[in-house]
Amino acid sequence: ALAFFGTTFDALQQIEIPSLVAPESREVFDREYRLVLDGHAAASRIEVKVFTSTGTERWADVAAFSITRDNVRHVALLGVDITQRKSDAQRLATAHRTLRRQRDEAERASSAKSRFLAAASGSPVFHSGMNSAFGSSFAVSSEIGYGCASSLPASTMHGAFTVEMNARSTL
Repeated sequence: ALAFFGTTFDALQQIEIPSLVAPESREVFDREYRLVLDGHAAASRIEVKVFTSTGTERWADVAAFSITRDNVRHVALLGVDITQRKSDAQRLATAHRTLRRQRDEAERASSAKSRFLAAASGSPVFHSGMNSAFGSSFAVSSEIGYGCASSLPASTMHGAFTVEMNARSTL
């Protein structure tokens, strides 16, 4: 608790731990604390955001249970620092949302491409244009294959091959 709250033993004795619970966790903490204190629950376990003595935000998995001393019921608290786990879970959730958004965008792009190709495939202009591209690239790659076009730049040979492969996959 000393390292978690960033304080000394004497200072920790003066602090009421519930007062360090963050406002957004306070209602749940107070409800569970009250259930244990009033005897309606033997124990309770919750995750709460707390602030250290220096104001640093931390997360704790807190188990609360009742103890009786001098015929007076008290609540004992045991806490485990889960700050790193909460941080990791937040990063994982953010990455998951990003991946889901990217997947959805890719699916929309793929669907748009499919609609375009379906619409274009019925067009005579599309077929005649692709046929000419295919024929030209085939002629150039045939020359390349026979070693007759050794004077062509490598980028031209690569381009002809790429056009031919794209034409083959489209037709």
